[in-house]
Amino acid sequence: MANKMTNNTVLIIIVVIIIIGAAVGAAVALSGKKDDNPSGNVTTGIFNNTFYGDSQNYANDIKVASDRWSSYINESVTINVKYHTFNDPSSTILAHASMNDGSNIRSGGTITINNGRSSPPAGWDDVIEHELGHVLGLPGSTKWQNAIITSGGTFLDASAFSLTAAAYYELVSGSSGNIPLQSSGNHWNETTFTTELMTPGIGSEAELITSKLTLTAMKEIGWNIDLSKAEPFP
Repeated sequence: MANKMTNNTVLIIIVVIIIIGAAVGAAVALSGKKDDNPSGNVTTGIFNNTFYGDSQNYANDIKVASDRWSSYINESVTINVKYHTFNDPSSTILAHASMNDGSNIRSGGTITINNGRSSPPAGWDDVIEHELGHVLGLPGSTKWQNAIITSGGTFLDASAFSLTAAAYYELVSGSSGNIPLQSSGNHWNETTFTTELMTPGIGSEAELITSKLTLTAMKEIGWNIDLSKAEPFP
């Protein structure tokens, strides 16, 4: 039976894998203190990005990530995203994100970046692109949360996400059944999908792949997506 999470706002983190092969799960975390006054604002594609504190230092990477998602989404819409930072050099958390309203995938949200960590090999632009995926509804949307299965592992229900399941079967040779998720249900399974954009970890890979899997899931939660923009996987 699908396991429904009742909170409308789901806060997700992306972590860096310190030890190769270590299992790194997604986590739900509390955000840190936020700055009261914005330090800047810029519109890029469909995103109205507001910076707080020193988050404007990441403006170039935010622009790249915003442009990518804007090229995938064929809609005339404005998504409001607030950017904050926190400083913890000892943390494996690179960034975390939340939706404003899980029942409204166009409600926008907040991304918080760990300015105490250096950029991973894939770059801050890929980290932010991942976090924007969370803001846009993966996995905080009501449809995703209602489709999480926790029997015999953690999966996304193939009957609820039939097009995404078809993409999974196409991308992963010999696959069948429900779509593997990380144990919390908030990301694609790291072992199965490795370098895919919406897995929970970043290791030594130079690039995260925005594959047909993620873009089809976005389509199925309600976005108008240009699937031709999907990047080859693996």
